[in-house]
Amino acid sequence: MIYPAVVLSLAIAITTFLLIYIVPMFQSIFENAHMALPLPTRIMLAASGFVRTQYPLILIVIISLILIYRTYSRSCKRQACDRPLEAEGPRLRPALFEAHGVALHKNARRDVHGPACR
Repeated sequence: MIYPAVVLSLAIAITTFLLIYIVPMFQSIFENAHMALPLPTRIMLAASGFVRTQYPLILIVIISLILIYRTYSRSCKRQACDRPLEAEGPRLRPALFEAHGVALHKNARRDVHGPACR
């Protein structure tokens, strides 16, 4: 999952660079031409203006989303470690566990597929 994250990060960084530095150069060219611009061009110019003027808000939102995700993912991992064996799936007889080489214990946190906590 590292490769998709790197590609997405690079795409966002390149798009942000284009919106902040390159698009404003074209905006001055379009203003000097005194012509009606197509809708996609006006949308791109508006997005560029928004990113340039609202970057503190955008950074706060991005950092908040990252912190919320990290907090949520850690709490889910903690909950998975606190669940008893019975909550992992249907009850199986001790003979089935012993056949797979897993010791059956009342407070065990393992099942036939390996540890619940990683």
